Amino acid sequence: MKQPELNYALFMETFFNHSVDAITIIGADNIIQYVNPAFEALYGLSADTVVGKNVWTLWPENTNDFPWMASRILQEKQVSEYETRRRTAYGHCVDVSLTISPIRDLDGNIRAYLTVGRDITEKKRMERALLEVESMFRLIEGNISDAVAIVTRSGRIEYASTSYETFLGIRITNIIGGIAVDWIHPDDINRTKDIFINLLHEKKRCQLECRLKHRDGYWLDVETAMTPIMDDNGEVRKIILVSRDITDRRRAEQLLLQAEKLSVVGQLGAALAHEIRNPLTSVKGFFQLLNRDTLGKEHYFSIIFSELQRIEDIIGDFLNSAKPQINGFQVCDAWELLRKSISVMQLEAHMHNIEIRLASAQAYLPIRCDEDKLKQVFVNVIKNAIESMSRGGVITVNAELAGDDRICIQITDQGCGISADLLPQLGHPFYTTKEKGTGMGLAVCSKILHEHKGEMSFVSSQGEGTQVSIKLPKTEPLVSDADSAK
Repeated sequence: MKQPELNYALFMETFFNHSVDAITIIGADNIIQYVNPAFEALYGLSADTVVGKNVWTLWPENTNDFPWMASRILQEKQVSEYETRRRTAYGHCVDVSLTISPIRDLDGNIRAYLTVGRDITEKKRMERALLEVESMFRLIEGNISDAVAIVTRSGRIEYASTSYETFLGIRITNIIGGIAVDWIHPDDINRTKDIFINLLHEKKRCQLECRLKHRDGYWLDVETAMTPIMDDNGEVRKIILVSRDITDRRRAEQLLLQAEKLSVVGQLGAALAHEIRNPLTSVKGFFQLLNRDTLGKEHYFSIIFSELQRIEDIIGDFLNSAKPQINGFQVCDAWELLRKSISVMQLEAHMHNIEIRLASAQAYLPIRCDEDKLKQVFVNVIKNAIESMSRGGVITVNAELAGDDRICIQITDQGCGISADLLPQLGHPFYTTKEKGTGMGLAVCSKILHEHKGEMSFVSSQGEGTQVSIKLPKTEPLVSDADSAK
């Protein structure tokens, strides 16, 4: 059976009338010949008011578009998805994507233009919103100190914020694509993996503390918030990591803990020392009376007296640690304090075949301090240096400015040195590397320096010696002190 012929005119009319896109037929003379219902709905203009009019008169603000479009059509035969804005009869503008095709006669001459306009207002609004969010994100990213990263379920880094460059000293290009655990301290890897696996299972935000390696080789204490990103099936797709450097906070906590230990030790020492000192005085006095008749037993009495003296020294250390405040601050020259401290230890150094060298004073270095207490610190450190140099040698003492507001005093020996794993324990109460030490000498020194708003650090290598650095605030010299220094 013969199929009925398709009525193309009816088909085109139906297609135009039911199209969701705004369709316009414009003559070669720029006169509008036809608009469909979607055109009327989009622009708020009825066919009766626009058909027969010059298309340029409808949107005078867009007249620059038309010559460009005509030229483009002559060159490429069509303009595809040209994005522009058109004002409507409702008083607002819409974003439109235009596709313009020429309609030619049998001789190839352009008789009209078919324009198809699609409303992309919502699409453009979303693009602008996305650009605003991206711009805001870049602004936030560039101004926060926290480091932000996005990792996959396997731990591979897909994104890293620019703050990582200052955070770890590593370029972002060297971070993205790597595995997150590559920068974690070996001792923290297993714990980090357990927390990561638990997050994938529990699908809840969690907190992690670990150490990350800086490009220069040292380790940073880092606190990281780990937040899962879920897919449509409720599974963890990726994880956002927001990391913060807490190295200074940890150091402050350690100093506070050490100060609390010293306070407790001081209170305990004060209570015990006062209880022990009185009977000890009596024992020591009667012992000295007995010492008058020690025929054949001098060695025993010498040992007993030495141990009694040691007990008294320990009690003295406890009492020193118990003193809550240091009074009598005055402005002193760091060089003069060092000279006095060295003179106290010169005889003992000479007995151990040790030379103490004080660098030549370069400038007046004023420190506001309790002179006796600060001398106690220097004497203690020099004494430790002497005791570490069983074969003699040289102890070098120097002082210099460390920035505009600090003075650094360095005491360097040629002793046995201390292993790197023991250095962090120095200065803690009861910790000592000496066979008969009490562990209170450096603890008392730390307390004195704390009262002076100073700090003490150690650099040492076994068999090569130790350098003790003491940093104290530099103060403004008094006029009389400056004059006397001259």
